[in-house]
Amino acid sequence: MHYIKGRRSLEVMQRTPDLKLLQWYDSKFSKTKVFSFGSITYLILALISVFPEDFVVKISNFFDKTFSVKRSAFKFVSIAEK
Repeated sequence: MHYIKGRRSLEVMQRTPDLKLLQWYDSKFSKTKVFSFGSITYLILALISVFPEDFVVKISNFFDKTFSVKRSAFKFVSIAEK
């Protein structure tokens, strides 16, 4: 969507790592941890129209901590040690 609106370049989208690349990093480093965030980001606007924003943020944080949904995550943090 940001690409269509001109807010992201095609190069940025092509350089964004996917699960396959993260698994490759996992095989190259002795210790890796991947934390995923924003697994229900696509629902946030709909939920905010029904529930208060602070409640929706708590729901989103709950999903991120409880379920390891990597495919729909909006952001991730990867920590790797050699």
